[in-house]
Amino acid sequence: MKKTLSVILALALLLSCFVVVPVSAEADDIDPVFTYEVLDDGTAMIKLYGCDEIKVLNIPPMIDGLKVTALAPDFCYFRRNLIKVTIPSTVTSIGKEAFLCCDSLSSLVIPDSVTFIDWYAFAKCINLTSLTIGNSVTAIPDFMCKGCDNLTTVHLGDSVQSIGFSSFNSCSSLTDINFPDSITYIDQNAFTNCSSLTEVTIPASLSGFGYRPFDGCAEGFTIKGYSGSVAQTLAGYYGYGFTAIEEAPTEPLTEEPTEAPTEAPTEPPTEAPTEAPTEAPSEPFNPEAPYFEVSSVKAMAGDEISVDIAVRNNPGITALSVIVSYPDELTMTGIDYPFLFSSKASGGNKLQSPFTVSWYSSGSVNETENGVFATLTFIVDDHAAVGDYLITLSFDEDNVFDIDYNNVAFGVKNGTLTVYDHIPGDANGDDKVNMKDIVFLQQYINGWNVNLRKEFGDVNGDGKVNMKDIVLLQQFLNGWEVVLK
Repeated sequence: MKKTLSVILALALLLSCFVVVPVSAEADDIDPVFTYEVLDDGTAMIKLYGCDEIKVLNIPPMIDGLKVTALAPDFCYFRRNLIKVTIPSTVTSIGKEAFLCCDSLSSLVIPDSVTFIDWYAFAKCINLTSLTIGNSVTAIPDFMCKGCDNLTTVHLGDSVQSIGFSSFNSCSSLTDINFPDSITYIDQNAFTNCSSLTEVTIPASLSGFGYRPFDGCAEGFTIKGYSGSVAQTLAGYYGYGFTAIEEAPTEPLTEEPTEAPTEAPTEPPTEAPTEAPTEAPSEPFNPEAPYFEVSSVKAMAGDEISVDIAVRNNPGITALSVIVSYPDELTMTGIDYPFLFSSKASGGNKLQSPFTVSWYSSGSVNETENGVFATLTFIVDDHAAVGDYLITLSFDEDNVFDIDYNNVAFGVKNGTLTVYDHIPGDANGDDKVNMKDIVFLQQYINGWNVNLRKEFGDVNGDGKVNMKDIVLLQQFLNGWEVVLK
């Protein structure tokens, strides 16, 4: 009797976790089933349950009397037959990978009610052709549409301030995207390999940009913008074409910000609580000019990492002092000073952010060496969320000078810690990278029924899983100096 009662209670508990919501389905379609979670504000976050063959999805504004405000992470990912989705005006947030690999989805409109979209939300929707972002979204997230091969038209709402890392990477059919007057930052690789994109018009509001955001666009790619604007600076740095509209209406910022302008929980301090630079470098990062570089690192929560501080294109200096700031997700455990110059650099006695590194020539001469002059070691917090965290460098221009006490201009290339929830190359998810992963990828490519999340198998980062990934992974296992994405 106890066993029978336990089974009945278990079934009752299971059925209470989701609700069947009928919608107006096509004759050959099915009604969706949702699970939901009650949020702190008394509204619901929902997720599609099963329904792998669904074609048309009308997301309900209410469920069990609760207003639907959030689409959960993985909301309906890998629903490969889904053609059409309608999002109600009650929804304010769209979770990570919500529509990932919805292969048949052709168009999507994000209503003005939505204020937040998370990573990979629409990535690898290979038949998505048009996307409209509503007027309340301020930040386009990292990897949002990466690998949407047939995406041709994107309309960004008039509140978008930043476009994230690789957000439209490998959208090879993209020909039309607008940049609203609210835009201030375009991150690294945002439009890399958008090979059909011939031109964009960027307003005077742009104040910063990441590394090579438009590389791999159509031959002759051109930026249209105001003369003297940051858009013109961007084009000049990376060799993109530029067509001037007219003089900029106001004097734009010439300094590239060290981070996207939107608020993030991992935002590093913009000013040191101790002595801070009186003036930041006047030039944005230029790979052909002198600059200081903070290396970028990929790791998992709990890992130990090393971050190099280097000087590049050094014209000759006698002294330097720089300040390194890093997020709370990192705990500094040590520092090493390689013998780059005639004498070693030195630093503070407290391993905390911000951390100062200084050096002066023991021979009182201009020294022109290039390379790493400090290596900082950290532990990544065990609870660090998946995402990108900035490690920034700043300095007082009076603290970098030559033998004649003339200030020497340097740009800055800041670093990024990218926290992953998987090990690059671990295709089968066993926390190891070995021949089992190669066999697993080969089975996937051969059409076996294996459960592979494509971003885990795409080890070369081109938005596809194919034999190139297997070859790269084999090279890695054979000891070649290759990098897995």
